[in-house]
Amino acid sequence: NGYFLSNIFLKNLKNKDYEIIEFVNKNNNKNKLYNHLLGFIYLFMTIIYKKTLYVCCNKKKDDVILFSIDEIELLPYLVWKYRKSKNISLWLWNPTIKLLKNKYERSLYIYMLKITNISIWTFDANDAKKYFFNYHPQIYSKSLVNDYKHSGLLEYDILFIGHDKNRLKELKKIKEKLNLFDLKTFLYIIPDNNKVYTIEDKKLMQEKILSYDEVLKLISKSKCIIDLVQSGQEGASLRELEALFFNKKLISNRVNIDKSFSDKNILSLENFYDNPKII
Repeated sequence: NGYFLSNIFLKNLKNKDYEIIEFVNKNNNKNKLYNHLLGFIYLFMTIIYKKTLYVCCNKKKDDVILFSIDEIELLPYLVWKYRKSKNISLWLWNPTIKLLKNKYERSLYIYMLKITNISIWTFDANDAKKYFFNYHPQIYSKSLVNDYKHSGLLEYDILFIGHDKNRLKELKKIKEKLNLFDLKTFLYIIPDNNKVYTIEDKKLMQEKILSYDEVLKLISKSKCIIDLVQSGQEGASLRELEALFFNKKLISNRVNIDKSFSDKNILSLENFYDNPKII
């Protein structure tokens, strides 16, 4: 999905002298301790290289943007792989609390990333202030609206597509409420890795990850999007941008919801529970 969006964003640039490379995180299901240790080793190697050999070695003239890649199983490897590049910038499309669960390990991870001299950017103002990252508002593309505009009848009242990320309990609660009003819902929930689910919960899960092309087609055919962000997230989520650009209603639990929306299109999760008919 990051590859898909990168291609859309960059194709509008006047300068076409760029290459987009897609990386798949093959180490995600391997031993957690092994992944973390290997990630820190890659960062340590990069730091040593930048402090010693980088000055005297032949440097490449290219700039590298690591777009929405933050996993410790993959990001440190790419920082090492492109260590000879002129500049490396990292766009974080998730709040930093998602990087690593342990706050001490997360702080060390961020600290070592900074020492490698990469430029870190985030959409979340809280994270930018807390970790001294560069801030840029959430990004999206107007061209997507024209490419995926749906002129036929809407097929779904409510749509959610995404990984569980501890949102299953809330999604089940929302689904129960919607069923009382005979609203047509489409909940496409991907299970989290290494998490145990009940037989009933598994019935709500999907193993196949949809491409963003498929996601946009479903958004265009839906009336309302569900957005459940993590506690403390301040920056606008991708689902907010999708609802805004495609003129959809939005059910959200984010406290500081983007004021770009018209009031009639925003529904807080709390208000939804009080009056689902408003959809």
